[in-house]
Amino acid sequence: MSGELASHSLPFFPPEPLVKRAPRLDFEGLDLATRFLNYEAKKRITAKESIKHQYFQTLGPGIQNLSDGELI
Repeated sequence: MSGELASHSLPFFPPEPLVKRAPRLDFEGLDLATRFLNYEAKKRITAKESIKHQYFQTLGPGIQNLSDGELI
C-alpha cells in the first residue's frame, strides 16, 4: 500500500448523553465537559476560555486566584 490510503468503513454509534456518565454534573458542568470533549480540535474550548466559563463562576471569585496545587 505504498502511497495509497486505505478505505475504512466504521460502524455508526449514536452519541450517548453525557449526563448518563456524569449524572451529578449540573447544566454548566455538562456544557463545559461537552466543550472539552469536542472531536474537532478547532472547535474545542481552550483552557484560557474554559476558566471564564459559567461553571467556574458558580464556584465563587476565589477560584480565579488559586495557585497551582491549591485546593478550594
